[in-house]
Amino acid sequence: MPGAQRSYKAKQKSSIKEHRANVHAIGVTWHACTELGCEHKAKKEDHLKTHRAMVHAIDVSWWFCDYEGREHRSKTNGQITKHKTH
Repeated sequence: MPGAQRSYKAKQKSSIKEHRANVHAIGVTWHACTELGCEHKAKKEDHLKTHRAMVHAIDVSWWFCDYEGREHRSKTNGQITKHKTH
């Protein structure tokens, strides 16, 4: 329904503010990636931190395979678990 008004109700004013930011990008403070040529921006600073780690390998906490003779590393524990099943 183009142009139709929808109502969002919340018990707390902060919930409405969060809804407006997340759904409608109203009142958002954008956090932009500072890597050369990257145009990524995030609504939350921790999402930008995750982007920088996953895409640019900045401030990564590496996970390593604990099988003897393996030298595999990943950016997430889930990736190591998947690696071990193959």
